[in-house]
Amino acid sequence: MKSFNIGGVERSVINYANELIKDFDYVGICAYGDFFNHKNYINDDVEINNLPFPSNSSNFLSNLFCIIKILKKKEITILHYHHRVYLPYILILRVRFPALKIIYSHHNTFDDQLTKLLYANHYVAISKSTESELIRSHKKDFTIIKHGTPISYNEVSQQLKEKFTIGFVGRFTKTKGIFVLLDAFRNIHIKLSHVRLCFFGEGELQESIESFIREHHFQKVVDIFPPTTNLESIYSRIDLLVIPSISLEGFGLVIIEGMAHKKLVVASDLPVFREIITDEETGFLFTAGDSKHLEKVLLKIISDDELYNKIRLNGFDTAVREYNLSDAVNKYINLYKRCWNSGKYT
Repeated sequence: MKSFNIGGVERSVINYANELIKDFDYVGICAYGDFFNHKNYINDDVEINNLPFPSNSSNFLSNLFCIIKILKKKEITILHYHHRVYLPYILILRVRFPALKIIYSHHNTFDDQLTKLLYANHYVAISKSTESELIRSHKKDFTIIKHGTPISYNEVSQQLKEKFTIGFVGRFTKTKGIFVLLDAFRNIHIKLSHVRLCFFGEGELQESIESFIREHHFQKVVDIFPPTTNLESIYSRIDLLVIPSISLEGFGLVIIEGMAHKKLVVASDLPVFREIITDEETGFLFTAGDSKHLEKVLLKIISDDELYNKIRLNGFDTAVREYNLSDAVNKYINLYKRCWNSGKYT
């Protein structure tokens, strides 16, 4: 059970479902959002159920009846939810189906009291940051399973192209620090006119981003593409990935996706990103919210082919070694099977 305004977590849910169906009799996804725009990337054997956002009592009840019907018809033994908006359903379902095992994945850090109200038989933390929040919220039965991503072994040019393209992948929201990147790009483009910028995503700041582009006459050097689960279509267009988030990140799946496609990754120095990137070894970190620092880091990278290739290949090795999708899937399979066979999580 997840929202599906496509982002990193949503792509991971699709990846996991496509793999898990190979080991289980039934895998289904219940989600709201623009889910069906991406159903062509989901295995045909995975059942998909597009639910309306529970913004009113009618939607809430219709969603509840739909979920109950699925649980009864398919004789579901494990329910795994990934979004706090589903908590009211969970509290009802735990009474209606007392034998049902419920798992919750904590994908983000919220710094509020709602996490304390979450219910599950077992919790999954995806990083040290989300683990710490579960501990603060007095959740004891949890496992740490870091995200995995498909690894691309396609060859990438060793030489920087005449048109060097910086990419951003994610939702267009304030917490993503998009205007930190735009401010840095504005100054970089003055010095290096061959540098371009690509955005892959959508969200509340899209009109503001488009206004910035028009105001600075960047229509020919900045592109905006809709979100997609087709990673090759993203990473074939960019040379370097920037994740300039300023707060509220639980993991940073986009970082390991970039690494897995042999792209050099530059990210803000949020604690969760420091779990993935070793500065100047597997990627680069800059002070969150500091466009001048970001500008300095990007200029250093763009001007040095040898540094660019060394760091991006180090990042790729890290993705292969620590964030392979098959390893993450196996951990979920083991968790589900332990739950199914014994009901205990050890």
